[in-house]
Amino acid sequence: MRGRRGITEQAGRVAVWLAIALVGLMAGVMSAMEVSGALEREREYRASPVCASVPVTASACVWEQAFTVRESATNESAASEGDDGKKPAATLLPPNGKPWNAAFRNTGPVLSRMRPGDPVVGVV
Repeated sequence: MRGRRGITEQAGRVAVWLAIALVGLMAGVMSAMEVSGALEREREYRASPVCASVPVTASACVWEQAFTVRESATNESAASEGDDGKKPAATLLPPNGKPWNAAFRNTGPVLSRMRPGDPVVGVV
């Protein structure tokens, strides 16, 4: 026969496992919602028509251009030291040779891997 202490310990373990299961369920639901939203944005992007020319403002069309990286600057030291607040940037050359200056929110996986001479595709 179990004592009162054994029943209390067992109830505590059950409560802990139920709490873990509830947290796992909530994390799963939130992840599913994120994936659903990302899939919807991807569908909208793929369904967008091609722009007739370079968009100057945000639009419902997609414009792609091949570039060659001329130079890239992560500006990580300036950002970490709080110097002049320069954002990560790159200079890209389209086929016509007129340089494009591109600014990035962060170095992320894109800018951190850019090297002079690399081919890239810009999407607006």
